[in-house]
Amino acid sequence: MRPFEALKYTVRYARTRHLAAIVRSGAEGARDMTELRCQRGAQIARIAVSVGDVLGLGPRELRDLRRMALLHDIGKLGVSNLILDKPGKLTDEEWTQMRRHPERTVRILERVSAFQYLAATAGAHHERLDGRGYHLGLRDEHLSRDARILAVADACEALPADRAHRKAMEPEQVRAIMRGDAGKAFCHDALGALELGRVGPMIATPVLAAAPRAAR
Repeated sequence: MRPFEALKYTVRYARTRHLAAIVRSGAEGARDMTELRCQRGAQIARIAVSVGDVLGLGPRELRDLRRMALLHDIGKLGVSNLILDKPGKLTDEEWTQMRRHPERTVRILERVSAFQYLAATAGAHHERLDGRGYHLGLRDEHLSRDARILAVADACEALPADRAHRKAMEPEQVRAIMRGDAGKAFCHDALGALELGRVGPMIATPVLAAAPRAAR
């Protein structure tokens, strides 16, 4: 049974009040998703919920944000493990394959009725305010609040973590990169909430002290 079929089957026969557990099981039990990748998804969910809480999201909004964070990378099921776990630099073709995973996330979630309303935002976690992200190249006016939060949370988890193709970055380097991309890749408000939420590598020094607030 394919991952989205298993997920759809589970949702169809489960009660609505169990949906949060279904989301976790869908992310954790899907084929080829390693324990480490599941831990990363859980960490991104914690960061995203912390940011959302600082921004004043209500319980239902935080619940949906957590679900999207847990499932945002499910499209990597369509990417070969030879690429996902490749040591060293990826080729251009391998990067092309990797950058298709948000689109695959959307397609998988759209095929499960309970997750259709999450699909587009979950698949927008690599978009940028300046339109230079992927997979659609959306600009700031087309990016929802939750998509902006997911982008910040995903980067906050990814940059200081070891990856097969690169070493983990030091907190100071992470702060410099994210500060430098404020208003270009990342939303100022989401970055400010990341610091106030006191999660990840952004807590040691102010993120936005020198950042212009023209682009939010």
